[in-house]
Amino acid sequence: MIVSKARNNFVANLVARVWSAMSVYFFLPAYLGVLGREAFGLVAFFATMNVAITVLVSGWTRALRFEFSKPGDDLVDRRRKYELLRSYEVACLAVAAGVAVVGMALAPIITRHVLTFEGLQAADVTSAIRLMFCCVAAQLLASAFASCLHGLLRQVRATVSEVVWATTRAVTAWAFGMLTGGDVVAFFAGFFVVDIGYAFALRLQAFAALERDARTPWSIGGLRDLRILAAMSLGVSVTSIVYFFNTQIDRVAIGKVLGLADLGAYNLAAALAQVPIVLTTAVAVTAFPVFVRVFHRDGRQGLGELVLRVGRPLSWVVATLAAHLSVFAPEILTVWLGDASLGAELRWVAFGLIGGSAMLALQQLTYEALLAQSVTRVNLVMSLSMLPYSVVATPLLVGNFGLVGGAFSWLALMTASTCCYQAYVHAKYFEVGAARSVLTGVIAPFFIAFGWALAAASLASRLTPDDLGRLAVAGVSGILSVVIVLPVLSKDIRLSKLRKTSAGNRLPLDGVHSHEEPNTLP
Repeated sequence: MIVSKARNNFVANLVARVWSAMSVYFFLPAYLGVLGREAFGLVAFFATMNVAITVLVSGWTRALRFEFSKPGDDLVDRRRKYELLRSYEVACLAVAAGVAVVGMALAPIITRHVLTFEGLQAADVTSAIRLMFCCVAAQLLASAFASCLHGLLRQVRATVSEVVWATTRAVTAWAFGMLTGGDVVAFFAGFFVVDIGYAFALRLQAFAALERDARTPWSIGGLRDLRILAAMSLGVSVTSIVYFFNTQIDRVAIGKVLGLADLGAYNLAAALAQVPIVLTTAVAVTAFPVFVRVFHRDGRQGLGELVLRVGRPLSWVVATLAAHLSVFAPEILTVWLGDASLGAELRWVAFGLIGGSAMLALQQLTYEALLAQSVTRVNLVMSLSMLPYSVVATPLLVGNFGLVGGAFSWLALMTASTCCYQAYVHAKYFEVGAARSVLTGVIAPFFIAFGWALAAASLASRLTPDDLGRLAVAGVSGILSVVIVLPVLSKDIRLSKLRKTSAGNRLPLDGVHSHEEPNTLP
């Protein structure tokens, strides 16, 4: 039952994220045409600011999803979850209101001291930033209700809402911008209107999933229930804050040193680099509640087997995507943006960003598996160890090498962190050798996939000079690589699992059945 439901949820999550990403890729050139390159830089700034604010409550939403993922669907469990969601809703409303008020006050300061621009009016930039903070406040509320639905495995409902939201949001903002002649304030007003509606729609769905007979009166004393979220939320929140500095400092440096126009161009390449993460996020969101249930039922060994079964094929798909996107980035950018010069300008920027994002994508499944065990300190230590490099090296590379410096700083940071992270976690928590996990899960897939993609690019250049023709060759090459390699990986996993099962079924020499030690968290 749970496998069937997880499969349906994965398909729904994948469709939703692919569609959401496709809508972004479809509308980014439209945004660029409506706003112009400098005003479009505010969209990139909004993305950075959204991450910065969201990480402050990411621990709470993650802990909320963890609680709602725990097995149990009787009346007592539903009432506990209902009261917990009501308490979290009240707390989240207070935080969202605080974000909006503080954002209103900080907007003029950000305009004067953080951003560099020439062709925009300062008053318009300030008003746009205020609307950005209001959008973030609405999304904080939406994230709470989405966490509830995902934890309850009502992910199809959540993802349908996400598809409608992403599409409506993009269309509305673009239409507001078009009707006002590219007015940047009207553009962000379109975002805000849709974000409010999205939060309200998710609220209705979340409580509908719990209120069958679980509705109980709520009082202010219910806020004490939030204490059960504190341990996990603290670890995840601190990790997320550090993670923000590690992953967004390149954009902050570009916005300050190079200006909004270059930040907008960088964001276009960064949008392309999100493709591997779209896939792994769909898998990770689907997997987390299943990981929680498997860990509570089968312990760490069962969870490790599941991570291995899902992780190896996923690594190859991510590597294949990243390799073809990187090698064919100039053609993709040229066709997508309709500007060959911009495609050539962003070639190596896209290469660095795509490679770094692919490495980050490989961490997601492992990250979810650790959180399913309530382990947060490993992620925190890893993020803190990356911080000195991010703060010192990235701004220097941006200052000396521009956009390419920022992109390759990201690639170097993510490659080193992913290798270390995968090696440590798989060896300590899933009993897989450190060297083996890095070789088979990171290095080998990427080397093979990039060799494959380079061969495809060489073939494409000989077959056709047309960009669309080359992209067609890239698509065929990527599909063939997945079709050929995935069955081999699946067979290897099945055989290794069979050997492990056979070994585990043998009797010890003294004829007494062996017993595993009880699973304990580190």
